[in-house]
Amino acid sequence: MREVREQPSKLRSFLSVPVVRATSGSIFVGAGDSYAAALATFYLSGGKYLAFDPYAIFTIPSAAAGRDVFFISVSGRTSSNISAARKLRGVARRRIAITANQDGPLAEEVDDIILLPYGSKARVAGTLSFTLALLASMKVALGDSQTTELPTYSGTTRPTRSRSTAPPRSTRFSDIGLTQSSLKSSATWSSSPSKPRTL
Repeated sequence: MREVREQPSKLRSFLSVPVVRATSGSIFVGAGDSYAAALATFYLSGGKYLAFDPYAIFTIPSAAAGRDVFFISVSGRTSSNISAARKLRGVARRRIAITANQDGPLAEEVDDIILLPYGSKARVAGTLSFTLALLASMKVALGDSQTTELPTYSGTTRPTRSRSTAPPRSTRFSDIGLTQSSLKSSATWSSSPSKPRTL
């Protein structure tokens, strides 16, 4: 299967793509496989970041008050994520989609997106789409040399934070075997520009 064979090269390439760094207490929301990615982020961060099913955060939106919320959805069309993102408008500090669909309804609903370099024409369950979403969530949460911190806000001012060069605590990609050298391949992959704004 081509998509399975391409995983090492595309994951290796995505490791070098800059993404934002989540602030402490941020929430990761996902359904199905994406919830597994959210839970992995929760456990690997030692509970520094939270994981919610979209139905749970929809039921208790106050849990997201003042927090950054990352919605994980490769397709960008998961109805429960879209409903939860809409419910958190004006409640969450910022809503960010981790998605491969920059023109989908989830991307239209949230404040910002992190664009995944994925565009499979075939339906292949839980392969590259899942591993890219998992890697993106881990990069956002654990950080590396290619992450920048989300800005903090004071009124309408949005100051730029300095580039983060080290993950929190002692957890690093190398600790869990995710390094460019561990994903051996010479293939490259470049992402398309995002809409409305890629973090």
